[in-house]
Amino acid sequence: MRHHLSLVPVVGCLAACSPPAPPAETPPAYAPQVVSAGVSAPVVAPTSMYADTLYGVQVRDPYRSLEDTIAPSVRTWVAAQRAYTDSLLARTVGRDSLTQLVNMANRAVPTLDHVRDVATRTFVTRWLGPAPSLYVIDSAGAPERTLLDADLFAR
Repeated sequence: MRHHLSLVPVVGCLAACSPPAPPAETPPAYAPQVVSAGVSAPVVAPTSMYADTLYGVQVRDPYRSLEDTIAPSVRTWVAAQRAYTDSLLARTVGRDSLTQLVNMANRAVPTLDHVRDVATRTFVTRWLGPAPSLYVIDSAGAPERTLLDADLFAR
């Protein structure tokens, strides 16, 4: 019995000292499985090796390059994403009637879009119809003045 117990630490050391198991492969970025439905897969987003150091910790941001919305590569990728989305939405049954209902709701209820305060004025974008209009308020308590009426351009 004594010889068997002395083998336990030896076996434990051998197991601990053995070479580590190979790292598991990082799975590739999977595209949604829609190919069988007759829709091509979306374009995979471009990645980069960008990283920030925040409080001494390195934080990777592989999609940082997508923040440059003027870059031709980003514009091309966004256009491909839009085409992919449109191809999926085009297959949605009842999409046209749903779009009409949303548009009717947007026209029926005035909505506030953007508010920008500057030194002496406040600029407001409102949706009162199918397109936004721009208004200005010159001072507190003053009525809104129309700067750009989208309805005039729609005619």
